[in-house]
Amino acid sequence: MSRAAQFLLNQYNKRKLKNPRYSMRAFARDLQSNSGRISQYFSGERFLSAKTAKKISQRLHLDPAEEEYFIRLVASDTASRKSPRYRVLKDDELALTVEWHHFAITSLLTLKNFDPTPANIAERLNIPETTVKNSLQTLERLGLITNEDGTPVRSEGPFITTSDIPSRFLRLSHKNKLQHIIDNMDQVPLDKRDLSTITFSVDERKLPQMKKAILKFRRKFAQEYTNGSKNQVYMMCIELFPLSRS
Repeated sequence: MSRAAQFLLNQYNKRKLKNPRYSMRAFARDLQSNSGRISQYFSGERFLSAKTAKKISQRLHLDPAEEEYFIRLVASDTASRKSPRYRVLKDDELALTVEWHHFAITSLLTLKNFDPTPANIAERLNIPETTVKNSLQTLERLGLITNEDGTPVRSEGPFITTSDIPSRFLRLSHKNKLQHIIDNMDQVPLDKRDLSTITFSVDERKLPQMKKAILKFRRKFAQEYTNGSKNQVYMMCIELFPLSRS
């Protein structure tokens, strides 16, 4: 089920809790639709468009924040369908992004001639072996890796998160990744890293286009430099953050 369809189902369940006699047919009637079409949204046979989401928001009398969130979910679902080579992480998987080592492990599994035993992974990432074992169990449970004859193998990828949808997991993830760089900067030689900044003034109305340009660059960069043989795992952080107040 798409994230937008899940949001819609949650709206139905809220009404069902208030009125146990409330039915899917009544929900469809409130949406000025039919129960068959609503069922298609939930089953994934039909997808919501931005125009339909706007109409549904008005018919359900969503407040402005809920409406904006719903429309963003629809946009995110649409983007993920247009980029099938990327797997969009679900809510329970987003929690993994808080700790950097989970996806560092999935990336290690793609290295050439690397024996992915817990001990080897722990040594390469400089983390406890127990942490690695716990992570491998979690990654396998969520289907992000598989176990083939005792060897962990990365599942479909690469993985991406949603865009412009508030998430406390993603906020914590960004903080922890930046903190990891700060904590280890002095131990990594200059020729093995690149940290640079640029400060500039812009028209804030261009922020959506700027975000799209960064997204396009990140994906093109990853596609170009992750092809071929791999022997190391890197993390690239790009921060676009306001310094002046509106």
